[in-house]
Amino acid sequence: MKKGTSIFTVISILCLTLCACNLSLEDTDLLDAPEASPLNNQISIIIPKINNETKYINIFRQESSDTDVKSIGIVFPKAIINKNYFFVDELAVKNRTYKYKVRYCDKSGYRETKWSSQISTKDWTFPHDESETMKYDATGAKFNFDKDDYTLTINGTISEPDFTGYSSTIYKPMIIVSNLETNKSEAIKISSIDNHTIIPLRNILPNYFLDTNISIVGIVAQRNVYVDENAEEDKLETMYIAWTEPESITIKGAGSDSILNIPSQLGEAGLDYRSAQ
Repeated sequence: MKKGTSIFTVISILCLTLCACNLSLEDTDLLDAPEASPLNNQISIIIPKINNETKYINIFRQESSDTDVKSIGIVFPKAIINKNYFFVDELAVKNRTYKYKVRYCDKSGYRETKWSSQISTKDWTFPHDESETMKYDATGAKFNFDKDDYTLTINGTISEPDFTGYSSTIYKPMIIVSNLETNKSEAIKISSIDNHTIIPLRNILPNYFLDTNISIVGIVAQRNVYVDENAEEDKLETMYIAWTEPESITIKGAGSDSILNIPSQLGEAGLDYRSAQ
């Protein structure tokens, strides 16, 4: 996948429990769990290769003290020439216990794995401690919907994440959009989180989010990790994508249920942000 292009399909509603494919899997149908292990004070996720047809792999994380399953990234297998695939969770925090599972997507649909063994960061010299802010803070902002031109305008201050390694040149803002009829959810890139930023929904939404009921439920920061970070811009190939945790947002002007319906106009596809079952 080239830098600047949003293809592939994307994941869940806010701490985010959407289903892009309505699967109900029993334990006996689940694939073997990925292997999670410490790597340079980060967590490395080793993902078995199951076939040559996998389009992408969603990465899910759950903290032992939290019932929510978080979508934290996507791996693109064609960019990784190895027997197994991998993902590095660079946003784990000290004094936490995590487990991971993944979901493969190919032409036949989705296949999920069992959960990995739990891994504790209690005794690590970890790059992120509990005082750091690992996601956007949108409590001071509202997204105002204009019913005439189908735009959202940010009114107020959205604070950026504040953790070691964060930079607005590396992490880009994405809104989480959900089709309420199909349960398809995606993370769609926006230009800025600055006050008074106008988001032209008709221009950026793919056609499957138009002429149907949708909701915009959150915002995440996205980092693209490339096969060769020094390649020329038009030759950059994404190996995997990492997301911060989602932050909920408030939509004004869309009614009490915050449901939107945008008339047809083709936009680019986002990245699969569907949460685990």
